[in-house]
Amino acid sequence: MHSRVHNPVPGQCPECLVFLEVNQARELIGELFERKFNTPFRVDYGHHQIAFYKRHEHHYVPLGYLNMLPYKQVILVGGGMTDGRAFKHVEPQHASQISAAGGVLYWGLKHAFSYYADQCLAFFGYVDDERAHAVDLKAGFADTEHDKLVVNFHKPLSTVKQRKLIRLVHQLGPF
Repeated sequence: MHSRVHNPVPGQCPECLVFLEVNQARELIGELFERKFNTPFRVDYGHHQIAFYKRHEHHYVPLGYLNMLPYKQVILVGGGMTDGRAFKHVEPQHASQISAAGGVLYWGLKHAFSYYADQCLAFFGYVDDERAHAVDLKAGFADTEHDKLVVNFHKPLSTVKQRKLIRLVHQLGPF
């Protein structure tokens, strides 16, 4: 299994969180995906980013997942989820640190925005959950005029270009 570790997220990300990009995520988060979305994990495209809790040097527990799908000049962020049941493996002081720092999804998004910034003009998400929406906004997404469609314009773009990209992604429908 191919993987890349990347953790230079500015701010106060707890050191016990490690983010990996893997090319075969099914074995690591397939069951979680199926439980959260009530559908089989068939995501064989894009970049799979998994947030792990580093319990100790040789023990990592998957806590969250994001799929980053390059599409034209943007990246579509999908499949965002965390595994509350996995927190039984997290030391109480680390669980408190993770929660106080914004949570697994928050830092997964912050990491992704930093790591993939040079690969797109904007990030888009389609969010259908109130709690996830609040985290998305806190992490850097902003609402668009389209219900459930959020965007992070992390580079300076003209208003015309921003509107064009929003139209492009909106035409895709839910992703």
